[in-house]
Amino acid sequence: MDASGKFQEKMMKKQKQAEKMLLENRLRHLNNQDERLQRQIQIANKNSNFADSVSQRKADDDDLKARCAEAEAARISRQNANNARRRN
Repeated sequence: MDASGKFQEKMMKKQKQAEKMLLENRLRHLNNQDERLQRQIQIANKNSNFADSVSQRKADDDDLKARCAEAEAARISRQNANNARRRN
């Protein structure tokens, strides 16, 4: 093989090696990006679940407050009725 053939073969080998390194770097970058996105999804799901539980607790508290208000109104109504009977 002459010198120009060896040089061309050496250049092709270097180019393939550079392409391989570029692909490996791109793959590593994509894997890192995927891991980052997966962590963000986990955080978003965790926050969403927390928000759902807070919302449910608030709804439960609001329901309890409404029932307590109804019970208090009924108690006051009974008390007023009893006081009115006592006056008569």
